[in-house]
Amino acid sequence: MKLLLDAGHGGVAWGQYLTAGKRSPQVPPGIYEGEFNRQICWQLFLALRGAGVDCLILNPGLINISLSERIKYINRLNVLVPDLHVLSIHANASGNDWDEANGAVVFVSGNCSDESLALATILHNSVNKFSDIKMRYAEVLSRDFSILSVTNCPAVLLECGFMTNKNDTEILNSASGQSRIVYAIWDAIMTYKQGAEK
Repeated sequence: MKLLLDAGHGGVAWGQYLTAGKRSPQVPPGIYEGEFNRQICWQLFLALRGAGVDCLILNPGLINISLSERIKYINRLNVLVPDLHVLSIHANASGNDWDEANGAVVFVSGNCSDESLALATILHNSVNKFSDIKMRYAEVLSRDFSILSVTNCPAVLLECGFMTNKNDTEILNSASGQSRIVYAIWDAIMTYKQGAEK
């Protein structure tokens, strides 16, 4: 299994967040999504590599790489790496103001592979078990997001919580909250990997 971590939406450079709209209503106390995505992916990368999982971060830098370019890269890479899997890390939003919507969500595409659904189901259960932000829904959801439906390999998208919800944001912004999210994802990847190798 080769895992490609997708951390979208850029970051802060010279005091400016480079991806408009992908943020809490107010920062602080809220978060910039791109900064959060990169923090989770980097921590997860280190934990997975330490456990022997072959993984890379698709876009570790501050600049937002467009969705179309990320998909092209994934599909080119998948030709060379047949066992490639993609995990796209995000934080959700409900409008542009603080809101009551909360919880984590795992998505696959409507025509997803068996591998995608298996990984998504394990991830859903692991996040619900280990993260301080529980799942918003009782099951994995199906949505034809391009990162899921246009890529030619197993792909899963995780919304770790709502950056427009003050309680979720406090967890997303804390070291302990991030650590538990990373552990939940790590546990899911290790469980999936062990099952695939049997």
